[in-house]
Amino acid sequence: MTTVNETAARLASAKLRAEEATDALNAAQNRADALASKVANARARQQAITNARLEGEGTEAETAEFAALSGDIEMLTGMHNEATESLQPLGRAALAAGNDVLMLTQALERVTAEEKYQAIAARTAEIEALLCKAITLQFEAGQAIGRGPLISNSWRMTSGLDRIVRVNALPESV
Repeated sequence: MTTVNETAARLASAKLRAEEATDALNAAQNRADALASKVANARARQQAITNARLEGEGTEAETAEFAALSGDIEMLTGMHNEATESLQPLGRAALAAGNDVLMLTQALERVTAEEKYQAIAARTAEIEALLCKAITLQFEAGQAIGRGPLISNSWRMTSGLDRIVRVNALPESV
């Protein structure tokens, strides 16, 4: 059985991987956004040059700038497309890492509950052994004063314990 410490260590590692995957996704998204902004700015400048030219206010320098912007837009659009395409695998990796964190969080809860149960079960066994020893001592003391040959002549179960043993139900009040 996996221990709480082992599961907690695996969870910490998964959280680190999830953080790294999310950081990589965010960085790629920021790069794609920055490229989209550059494309939008270049297109806006091209549109301004076109508007000025249509109003007869265009210059030779603006015509050259327009041509340069066309090349820039094509290059930036290609870079933006590549950056956008890189988001899908990074998004899947971040999602998978997040799922790992969720599964390991649930596993840690189960392992913690199991360890608690095992500790309580061990303590219950100790208490039961003490009860049996006490009943034996009480029976022997009862024999010494002539209480009779049956354990019930010396010791009686409480109603709560009787309910557990006979009905397989917990006592109504503890």
